Amino acid sequence: MNVYAYCAASMRGSVVASTGVEPDTCPSPDDRPFNPARLVGHDVVVLKLHATTPGDNIWLGDEGTPALAAAHFSNLRLAGALIIAQTCYMPASPLLAAMLATGAGVVGGRGENQGGYSQMVGSDWLVHYLIGGLDMGLARRWALRYAKLRMVARGPTGPNQDAMGFELYGGER
Repeated sequence: MNVYAYCAASMRGSVVASTGVEPDTCPSPDDRPFNPARLVGHDVVVLKLHATTPGDNIWLGDEGTPALAAAHFSNLRLAGALIIAQTCYMPASPLLAAMLATGAGVVGGRGENQGGYSQMVGSDWLVHYLIGGLDMGLARRWALRYAKLRMVARGPTGPNQDAMGFELYGGER
């Protein structure tokens, strides 16, 4: 399974733990701008960025650094990929329509999508289990159900309950 991740720099530790890959971060260590072409060619793309209110059209890295906007997806073809967006209020954002327009399936939640910074919390565990389910060959919908069942076993903490609200948009594969 080819996984790519892009996150706020402060969330790097939890993203490495949940995905098993070294993410690109915002801001980047060398202050270079994000190249959207980095999203192409992966089975799974994990995005863990900040949104401050429902409907935000730009997702942020740390210190309010603009990280990703709908325009970044305009010329991308991501058919076959699954984007897992841990960003707060994801379905209310114009970025959902932009991601779906690329041909990718998208998984995300309506709430704050609480995750960790240096260690896995809530949505990080869901991502970890979801990737594990996909890696076992489960279809996306079943991999998400598998991940949610694993979350139930983790207990009813606030972040775990929040992660249970994640849904699949488009891309049934």
